[in-house]
Amino acid sequence: MKNWLKRNKIYFETIAPVLLSVSAVFVSISSYLLTQKQVELSSLEAQPHFYLKEEYLYDETLKRAYETELRIYNSGADIRNFKKNINSIIEVEFYTLTGKLTGYVPLYGYYYGTYRSSEPSGELALIKGHFNNDKYHEVYFAVQSSEFRDKHGTTFLSLKHSVDISYTNKLGEQQKAYFLDNKPVPQAEYEAFMSNFSHNNAIDLSELTAETIAKTVESIRPPLGE
Repeated sequence: MKNWLKRNKIYFETIAPVLLSVSAVFVSISSYLLTQKQVELSSLEAQPHFYLKEEYLYDETLKRAYETELRIYNSGADIRNFKKNINSIIEVEFYTLTGKLTGYVPLYGYYYGTYRSSEPSGELALIKGHFNNDKYHEVYFAVQSSEFRDKHGTTFLSLKHSVDISYTNKLGEQQKAYFLDNKPVPQAEYEAFMSNFSHNNAIDLSELTAETIAKTVESIRPPLGE
């Protein structure tokens, strides 16, 4: 045995340092991965969790919802420097022999009155619009009338809202969150939606009429013969 050890001494002297080096590398990698995991956990713990909720004010006499409120909540970590921006668009869809066509009516004033909380979590803001649901549906039902259909064809309206939220989290990082119709979306999807919002063409809800929708339909309708 002693002779075997002497004959193989060179291997032990060579392999042992290599094994120690390999072990040190594994220890370093494990330590790095653990540190990264701790950083990720700290970052997650510092993140808020936003969610949006629309509520309808209902008139028992009229038997309809006359107003819609939007509430913004944070059920996650505390934040500061909370700001929000809301935009509304009416999507106008109708069909021709060549398929579906879509136009857009950028809208001001559906949501405009904001009541903000000073709290870093919980309900952050309540956004109202005076009789907004009543005003929108007045136009909506006018567009569904037989008179409108006879002149401009069957037209479908869809009211959509986008919200972008900016804030500072517990780590002091400035961040943003994006929503479409109260659902969180990536920035790219939010920007694609907002590409249809033209401030120059936006109309106030108080000035919205069925004629506004008719002009949109006619502006994108293909000329006769096409």
